[in-house]
Amino acid sequence: MERRALLTSLCFPLFVSVSGCLAREQSPRLSRVAVANFTAEPVRLEVRLTDGSETAYEDAVSLDANTEDRVVPSTVIEDELPEDHGASVLEYGLAGSPLETLELSDYVESDCGKVNLNVREETVEAFVSSGC
Repeated sequence: MERRALLTSLCFPLFVSVSGCLAREQSPRLSRVAVANFTAEPVRLEVRLTDGSETAYEDAVSLDANTEDRVVPSTVIEDELPEDHGASVLEYGLAGSPLETLELSDYVESDCGKVNLNVREETVEAFVSSGC
């Protein structure tokens, strides 16, 4: 615990200029969402990023079917994501289905959180990385 306190004290004065340093009141930031379709059918996936009440980003991505003679259809959402902190709830799911909710502050402790969404037979798996 002392080590974390030391890192926080070193990081706090530098948080503006050092990647990965967050001010004490600042929330994590999602910097990248990768979506891949592992099913034999084309899919449409909805992705929404909110601060709990206001939507910071919302889109639906369409991916081709995964066939044996092709690379897994995928896309990356990166440049369109908000650069400011505060949007810490990611909602995702197949179009027309109820959306799953992922609270980023439970998993991401930096300003460069990444999420991989893998579509597999009627479900969407989410994998979170908080490393820069």
